[in-house]
Amino acid sequence: MADPRTFNSNVIIRGTLRVVGSITGIGSGASIVAPAITGATTIGTGATITTPIIASTLDANGTARTLFNPTAKTIADGAATSLFSVAVAASTMIGGMGNFLVRASDGTDFQTISGIFTYSAEAKATVVVGAITYVAANEAKSVSAGTLTLAFTADVSVANVVTYKLQPTGSLTETTPYTVEYSLYPIRGVVTIL
Repeated sequence: MADPRTFNSNVIIRGTLRVVGSITGIGSGASIVAPAITGATTIGTGATITTPIIASTLDANGTARTLFNPTAKTIADGAATSLFSVAVAASTMIGGMGNFLVRASDGTDFQTISGIFTYSAEAKATVVVGAITYVAANEAKSVSAGTLTLAFTADVSVANVVTYKLQPTGSLTETTPYTVEYSLYPIRGVVTIL
């Protein structure tokens, strides 16, 4: 018979922690803090990790270093859609990268592009200069018919904020899906998913 234990203070585990089943009863205000992972990490066969709509990995300072965003965002042909924004305070610089998947269909033909973008911005005062770079030669594109191209832009029309956008242009009369899914890896700066 299992020996359930209740811990009312910090628990430090050196070596291996094996969980069979689930961990339950984590009270409000409680947190699970993990050190940097060194060596191999294994998740057993059939195991799943369930995350909220947007899951993130935080560093020791509480800064999100990865944002896994599995929610497909609807995009429109020929229109720039805001993906995320980053605050850029005076005399600071931000930057990072992202992976994306765009899917388009008219119900008969299908198109998809998967790729990588990098982004940065700086603010000398309240004026932000931002950039986002996407190289089509670095993408994986599959289409059953027609064409699909992408343009990423950095909108700096708001003081001390840069908003990154995606504008697709396709040859299909897109119905469902016409979406983008993306994950972000900010090196510096706090990201807001839009």
